[in-house]
Amino acid sequence: MKNLQTTVIDLVAGILEIPSIEVELDSRIDVTRNWDSLTNMNILLEIENHFSISFDAAELQELDGIHGICANLEKKLML
Repeated sequence: MKNLQTTVIDLVAGILEIPSIEVELDSRIDVTRNWDSLTNMNILLEIENHFSISFDAAELQELDGIHGICANLEKKLML
């Protein structure tokens, strides 16, 4: 079974249409290829659907990179 970080990286890479190897824990918006504000919303929607969770407006500022997304998911999923 994949761990949380690997799953998030694979989801993000799929949305960005880049190889998973190009996405790392420190990858984030406006630094990683193809990752802009519009794509970020698509990433967050895909993550919400995949994990059957929802993000509230206050959380969205923290969700601009792999690290922030994973940290938030760990709290939500109690990992």
